[in-house]
Amino acid sequence: MLPLMLLAAVALLLVDPPSAPSAPDSPPQTVDNLAGPFMLFFDWDSSGVSPQAAAVLDLVIAIHRSIPADPILIIGHADRSGPAGTNLRLSRHRAEQVKAYLVRHGVPAAMTRISAFGESHPLNETPDGRRDRENRRVEIVFGPQKSASP
Repeated sequence: MLPLMLLAAVALLLVDPPSAPSAPDSPPQTVDNLAGPFMLFFDWDSSGVSPQAAAVLDLVIAIHRSIPADPILIIGHADRSGPAGTNLRLSRHRAEQVKAYLVRHGVPAAMTRISAFGESHPLNETPDGRRDRENRRVEIVFGPQKSASP
């Protein structure tokens, strides 16, 4: 709950920054100054964007609006609870659903890139067949040179 509250606070600052002037020698704000990767978690066998995931996506949209030149990389993942081919398709569908949300909310489709890894890049190593919520995720990072997964 605390990370979500922190993300909401950062989103508010990005959307409505304080009116205090910044120091003249302050470096320009870049994506490197912001937390990431952003992670969205999914229910088992689902690609639906939950209200919690939507809140994170709204933050990603706010960041993109403040730094629009950086592409958004959307990387889908799955746990090991089903066949590898099914998990690869599901991870791609999760990434596509996240992209669709971003595009519906004003992010140009050309500024997004999708990758899908299925069950091959877990956050938590699990035996085959085991469900793990943290492995059912989409990671979002900014910029072509960054990678959310090894």
